[in-house]
Amino acid sequence: MKTVTDMSNANEPGAWVGARMRILHTEASLGWGGQEIRILDEAEGISGRGHSVALAAPHEAPIFQAALKRGLDACRSLSRGKAQEVSSRCAAGCKPTLWT
Repeated sequence: MKTVTDMSNANEPGAWVGARMRILHTEASLGWGGQEIRILDEAEGISGRGHSVALAAPHEAPIFQAALKRGLDACRSLSRGKAQEVSSRCAAGCKPTLWT
């Protein structure tokens, strides 16, 4: 799998084929249902294809613990207002299981 660093041809057909991505999914929901299950299923599938996937969610959200149980990286988001801070930390390449 390749990593794309030269973005000059990013819009060309096939430029992203085989590229490794770093994906951060942010979720503010404190509930548990189809949406949260779909997010985790997709994250597992994408991760299984060689991409890095992390989930940023409130620590008390059921999806946070479910992500950890599935072996996914999870970043604690303290509140919706802190989402930008967490996003920046994930995007910077940090990969701890839990940020406090």
